Amino acid sequence: MQVQTPESPSAAGASHLPLSPLQIPQKISETFKSGIQSLSPRRLRAVKKHLVPQQQVKASVESLVAPGTAQDRAVPLSEIAAHLDTAEGASASAIGSLVRTSGALRIVLQLVSHPDRKIHCMALYVLGNLSSDAVDPQSWRTKASVKELKGFERVLPYVWCDNEDTLFNALGAMQNLCSFVEYTQLMEDQGIDLRLQEIADRTEDAQLAEYALGCLRNIAAVKTNTSRVVRERELVEWPDLIDEGDGGGEEVSRRESTGSVGSALGC
Repeated sequence: MQVQTPESPSAAGASHLPLSPLQIPQKISETFKSGIQSLSPRRLRAVKKHLVPQQQVKASVESLVAPGTAQDRAVPLSEIAAHLDTAEGASASAIGSLVRTSGALRIVLQLVSHPDRKIHCMALYVLGNLSSDAVDPQSWRTKASVKELKGFERVLPYVWCDNEDTLFNALGAMQNLCSFVEYTQLMEDQGIDLRLQEIADRTEDAQLAEYALGCLRNIAAVKTNTSRVVRERELVEWPDLIDEGDGGGEEVSRRESTGSVGSALGC
């Protein structure tokens, strides 16, 4: 899972191919074929990594939204996770758009609350990547949809989980989603900020600790940015009531932690 703070735009790596992954036709031209064949095995593997056929993605999403049990949906959910692992830029944005418009995002959020660890871990993993600027430059659209569906509230209980795989994916999703001041207040009301600090201080897993700290940095950043916006509004509306000596705090970078979360199928 790519973990990156929510509102910071990310320059996705440009493909070296003339067409974006989801636009490559089924019948590739002979010129394209010869170009592919001339690549070294290492480069060929790198190129193939970013080819995510649209038909495969669509089939996975359709299977996810089709009527069935959570166990039936586990396979297409894992397929979507794999597609997100290999997609970037326009390709990832196309996947995010399809997940949102098809109703699959609602299913993913429902599976986040499923009691089976393998299922909720994979759902958290997919949610975290869909909400990552580093994966999808249009991830802000997913964040807005998750907020409307009250999906963030489904992630929060996992911060108390003792299973490291579940906690790992939950913190990754939490860090990517934490971009609204309502979330910061909710987390503080539930004591989640204190729990995050506890994880950061006590865990022996450096990356898990970094994810917890990333969540805390985002909480601070959202509060700082909100205070700055309110202060700027006050300066315009009530300039005589503002003490010029009251300097604002230093703005917190919201792009400090990026990384890759491995598949949590074994959780």
